[in-house]
Amino acid sequence: MSGNTTSFNTSATRSWMVVYTRSNWEKKTDQLLKDKGIISFCPSVSEKRKWADRYKTVSTPLFKSYLFVQVSATDQFKVKQTAGIIDFVQHCGKPVLVDDSEITRVKEIVSSYTNLDIINSRGGYNIGDKIQIKNGPFTDCSGEIVKVHGASVLMVLEQLGCALIVKLSQDQIILNN
Repeated sequence: MSGNTTSFNTSATRSWMVVYTRSNWEKKTDQLLKDKGIISFCPSVSEKRKWADRYKTVSTPLFKSYLFVQVSATDQFKVKQTAGIIDFVQHCGKPVLVDDSEITRVKEIVSSYTNLDIINSRGGYNIGDKIQIKNGPFTDCSGEIVKVHGASVLMVLEQLGCALIVKLSQDQIILNN
């Protein structure tokens, strides 16, 4: 065997991977996977939504059309045969692997989503600014501000490979420009 071979090739090794789901099937597919005994993670956040006669708090997936699964090479087929799954997210023809630390970070983000502080948009942050977060659930994440809207900042988080609306206090941000 060459030095590039990973332990992923053994059927007993489980790795976190990302799967692409049908639109609005994230939570249902998450449950179907769990029913099959597959470790699945659908990060969700609570949002208040206005109905015609009231406000209601609903749980919505953080990443639309994506789920995380922890599977071995032999379980990949079972995942692909689950209703709602389109395919694994792939790079160079192989499923993308996600480090345990990134899954832990996403879980921390989801658990403290409602506790994030508001950033003052007059704080001198502009579109295109590169920033690094120095404390909180996004600690050490770097990103670029792509939109400032009121008290919210839309930021592309490089390590997570996604865009999130981030509400942070100014003492949590280091300007990297």
